[in-house]
Amino acid sequence: MKLLLTLAPGLDYAAHGDLVVLDWDSRSIIDTFRYEHRYYEETHKGFAGATWHDGRLFVSTEVELLELDPAPLRLRSHRSFDFLNDAHDIAVSDDRIWVCNSGLDTVEEFDLDWNHQRAHDLVRDFGRQPKYVARLMLQDLKRSWARLRGSYFYYSYLNKRASFRNLKKLVSPTIYRESGEDLRYTDFRPHYLHPNHAACVGDDVWVTLFSSGQIVSLKTKKVIAQDLGRPHDGTISGDRFYVTDCKNRRVIAYEFDPVTQTLGKRVVERVLPLESCDGFVRGLARIDGKLFVGLTAKRGTSESQQVARVARLCPDTLEPLDQWQVPTEYGNAIFSILDATPHYSPEN
Repeated sequence: MKLLLTLAPGLDYAAHGDLVVLDWDSRSIIDTFRYEHRYYEETHKGFAGATWHDGRLFVSTEVELLELDPAPLRLRSHRSFDFLNDAHDIAVSDDRIWVCNSGLDTVEEFDLDWNHQRAHDLVRDFGRQPKYVARLMLQDLKRSWARLRGSYFYYSYLNKRASFRNLKKLVSPTIYRESGEDLRYTDFRPHYLHPNHAACVGDDVWVTLFSSGQIVSLKTKKVIAQDLGRPHDGTISGDRFYVTDCKNRRVIAYEFDPVTQTLGKRVVERVLPLESCDGFVRGLARIDGKLFVGLTAKRGTSESQQVARVARLCPDTLEPLDQWQVPTEYGNAIFSILDATPHYSPEN
């Protein structure tokens, strides 16, 4: 059984991100790929969301979208667009590529030749609620106060700050895209809805929204699930849909009807114990009947917790069974976990 992990420095700044392929049975690393960022000299982020399509790996960084061949991992192509800002995930359907453009609170839709088709404005469709506006005002005040005190120094490589950014998105969601500016160097935090993950479900795309704690449908413009804390990843396996609550160290399982492609009731949830991880739960995959989650280090935790781990959970009860620690040379932040077994089987 082979797992592909997308990794980032996490707590430290670096000029690169890493991909690692892990043989779970032997707990040995069998393939790696390091990518030097082309737009930022250093960032604490590396590789983000990823997916397989047609034998290739599609993976995102903050402002770059890459295609790689596996076994061994090697770069096939890379590209960027001036409207990308803190891209979090990438998904591919039969004829479309979907990118969570978290800084702009949009999902970008491309054809398979990377021609941009449209931007799905999530603030317009899901964000015009008073409680979100009030929360963002409070977050903005906290962030501004931290900057004044000198206690917030992250994302220094973004040399522009958008004033009244979320208010402007609320009034006119396309205002920044229409400005014609290069948005890759603008700090839009805190983001309004912060789309984290896109999943192709039949002819629909489901998106997790970190800030509102929801899963939403791009096709129907409806909320599919809510009260998820800070959802990050989602994966379908048979009659189950699993989602991670990034901030609260929680994994949640729903019933899923593969015929109607609809979500049912919540059947089980579990908060992972502190001895497993005092950080973020990010990355999720069910492989060969086993459920894997990524455990990412969090600022302010003890030194013993400042590492990244992969944990195996019971898919029925979500009880932690065992785990593997990522060597620190590859960073302490996991973003995605994918099944790499078909690409690294003996016959290949």
